[in-house]
Amino acid sequence: MINKETPRKIHLIRKKMWDASINNFKKYLNKKTGLIKKKFLENRNCPSCGNRKKKILLNKNGGTYVVCKNCEMIYINPVFKDKDLENHYRNNHSVRSEISLLDKKFFDYTYTKGFDLAAKTFKIPGTVLDVGCSAGMFLDLAKKKKWETYGLELNASEAKIAKTKGHIVQEEKLENASFDKKFDIIFFWDVFEHIKNGNECLNICKKLLKKNGIIFLQCPSRDSIALKILQKNCNMLDGLEHVNLYGYKSLKVLCKRSNFKLIDYETIISEIGVLNNFLDFNDPYLGKTKNTIKLFDLIDEELMHKKKLGYKFQACLRVK
Repeated sequence: MINKETPRKIHLIRKKMWDASINNFKKYLNKKTGLIKKKFLENRNCPSCGNRKKKILLNKNGGTYVVCKNCEMIYINPVFKDKDLENHYRNNHSVRSEISLLDKKFFDYTYTKGFDLAAKTFKIPGTVLDVGCSAGMFLDLAKKKKWETYGLELNASEAKIAKTKGHIVQEEKLENASFDKKFDIIFFWDVFEHIKNGNECLNICKKLLKKNGIIFLQCPSRDSIALKILQKNCNMLDGLEHVNLYGYKSLKVLCKRSNFKLIDYETIISEIGVLNNFLDFNDPYLGKTKNTIKLFDLIDEELMHKKKLGYKFQACLRVK
């Protein structure tokens, strides 16, 4: 049985680390406007379809989210220049390893679910690459299943932990990776939304994939009912790191543009407890609702995921 206090503890850890990150990031903000200084930013078209037409959605933590008028993707614009974003990831403390240890059962469930989705067509174990592997929690699971495990991680302290567990890890960005082999599956666990140019990223992956290889993505979904209800209060909108928020439509558009086929797509995580807190006038993430199965007895988890309205999606892509 899931401990009802666990999600609250996780959000407390997230808040502590995020507050520290935001405090460190204040040097980039314009004190008068509260927005990120223009010298650190660059404008861009929709990362999914390339369209220039957009409307402003909201501002949060100095960043401006916009919605593409063509494919409905949500993205930050203007966005941090590459060197500044990379420096942030190299120097900022990751909470993924701490959170996964606190709620190991949940992470084992999501990792297993995603791995089984991606690996279902492979009869024997092969090679996996985890982009943004943190301390190697997912790679641990893949290794137990007899797969060869490789990772990329910009945060040196997290990468060091992963290496001590026998995983081959490079502290490089995807475009600078120099592994001596290709991969059956490349995993992006809550990482793809941090990558500014998804089309460029997928094209780089083509060079790293074996024939009939799979790209697996787990990302927060812009179609999520949690995002639609919580809006600016939703953790998905952080104004800084989550530079691209894909949904089913915009991901299909990106796949077509990059010559990939979307072969699997389903949502996980309902955030019903969070929503019930919010709708009952409590802090959405720190409230203590006991109702985590149904949203005010109107919507249940099964229906939510059937409609692709869960908080995150898991998707598999293959080169056409």
